[in-house]
Parts: sequence; structure tokens; C-alpha cells
Amino acid sequence: MPEQPRVVLLKPLITSPLIEVGEFTYYDDPDDPTGANHRMDGPSTFPFPMIMPGVHIGSGAIVASGSVVVDDVPEYSIVGGNPARVIRRRLHEEEFARLMALAWWDWPLAHTTAHIRTIMSGSIDELESVAPPHS
Repeated sequence: MPEQPRVVLLKPLITSPLIEVGEFTYYDDPDDPTGANHRMDGPSTFPFPMIMPGVHIGSGAIVASGSVVVDDVPEYSIVGGNPARVIRRRLHEEEFARLMALAWWDWPLAHTTAHIRTIMSGSIDELESVAPPHS
């Protein structure tokens, strides 16, 4: 992403047909922006999270480094630990409902790109004002 040198989108890196990754799922590491390609030939992949098969990570969720995710992660929650547990929700119920209704991650790519600054740092009101009309 321009002006975001630490961000690596994961979808192009995942090649297993058994793993489904959203278009805007990313990895952010202040020391190594290519950390998504960590070594796997040792006994541990620490501090990266381990996500077990069949687990669904909800939209807007944050998974802490070193977590072992064995259960589905709710949308817009922060999870961590071994096994990973919900630490807290990122949003109040009203904000959560508004963002889920907007579903910006399903917008056409050109529209998302045109409004990336609002998506990254705008308010929910601002995001609603730039949302494409529903089809």
C-alpha cells in the first residue's frame, strides 16, 4: 500500500485452497514488513498467531501475536492468549451494527481505493458519507 510500508496484504501470499483470506486482511510489523513469510522449519512460529483449521476470524477482528485460536473470533473483537479468548470488543453495539451494515470490505476495489484514507482513519459518519449506493 502506498505510504504504508509496514503493511503486507495476506491474500496474495496464501496459496492453500483450504485457507480463505479476505481481500483486506493484513499483517503489520514495525520491524519486518515481510513477516508474514516467517520461517516454519523450527519448533515454533512465535510470535505469530496459530489459527486452527475451521476457525472463522470475523471482520475487523484483531488477533494478538502468539495466540492460539481454537474457536471462532467475533467481528470487531480483540483476542489473545492460549487458547485465545476475547479480551474486549473494539466498538459499542451501535458502532458495530453501522460498520457491519456498511461492509466496506465488499465495496468495489476502485471505490475502496478512492476512499482508503477515510477507511483507515475516518469516522463512521465519514465512512457512511462515502459509501457507494446499494445495488
